[in-house]
Amino acid sequence: MLIPPTKLNGSFGDELMVVSFIHSNQNTQIDIYTEVDRPDLYHSYSNVNFRGNSNLIHWYKYQQIVVLGADNMTGSYGIERPLKKIKILKTANLFKIDNRILGFSLKKNSDEKILRELKKISGKTGLFLRDIDSFERAKQEKFKNITLVSDLAFLTPYKDMQDTGYVAWINAQREMNKKIVGICPNAIHANNVGIEQYVEDFIRFIKSVNESVEVSFVFLYHDLRSHCQDNSDKDISSILFDHLHNQVDCYYKDDIGNGIQMKYYVGYTDLTVTGRMHFGISGLSLGKPMLGITYEDKFSGLQKLFNIEPEESLIGDYKVMNEYVDIAINFIKNSEYYSDKVRDSLGKVKKLSFRNLERV
Repeated sequence: MLIPPTKLNGSFGDELMVVSFIHSNQNTQIDIYTEVDRPDLYHSYSNVNFRGNSNLIHWYKYQQIVVLGADNMTGSYGIERPLKKIKILKTANLFKIDNRILGFSLKKNSDEKILRELKKISGKTGLFLRDIDSFERAKQEKFKNITLVSDLAFLTPYKDMQDTGYVAWINAQREMNKKIVGICPNAIHANNVGIEQYVEDFIRFIKSVNESVEVSFVFLYHDLRSHCQDNSDKDISSILFDHLHNQVDCYYKDDIGNGIQMKYYVGYTDLTVTGRMHFGISGLSLGKPMLGITYEDKFSGLQKLFNIEPEESLIGDYKVMNEYVDIAINFIKNSEYYSDKVRDSLGKVKKLSFRNLERV
């Protein structure tokens, strides 16, 4: 039984993890317990059955129960869902069913109730922490059965979209010796700042970078859910493109339907600037360095997996992005150096990702 981080209603990152798990377990029958069926993601896999999560769990039929944790086990998005998942794992332990939480984060101030409940199940439940910082926090909390891994999304395949218009634009930029920067905003950040201010700050940031480096921008997105006055990441990318397409060299694609398709577009960039971690992971998995627009300290441990210093590769506060323009310019100017560091570490990081799938 596979329990996704969310109900698969537009979070590309969650989609990547689900497909990674399915793709790596094609000889195993998998029941997906989620509220939304997604034929575009997993109906091509003959080993997958969709089970709406309102259905009763038939415990006797399962050899393993897997929760994909991501950052949904911290309490940042409420505690009801994570506590419900922990309750399922407690029952699995009573039935002596192998169970685990794969590829999840612990932030500095994770919810205390969730931490207590995780500690209670850690004697019998495998806890797989997806970055160095989260792993160290789990050690400090004295969790048992902890394993350092990397995110499952490092193993996700992607769909060849054969988008000749996009490829032609990319080739034209390369002929002008432009570096291609994949941009991914975060509608949650926009909601916290106010969408008008967020868009204004982002535009000023991009213009400042464009004045100092030979770059072209691809405005993409990694979440279709409306988090900010009915606006999603996609909507904000569209707004940015509308404001900037006559001022900087840029491109926007409006019909990408899932994370597997998105990975194709990220693959043509030279680096990413992103407020969504899984957008950055898609790039990193293809050798593209990430300048993270961080929050809740969730990007720092990821950069450390690639031996990249967080201080030189992160925008530390999305509320004052323009205070980090110099860091962004330096990162882009030295993107080949960071690309080499990513490529040098990628094999190791993917091995860590495969540890999510090992029997323990």
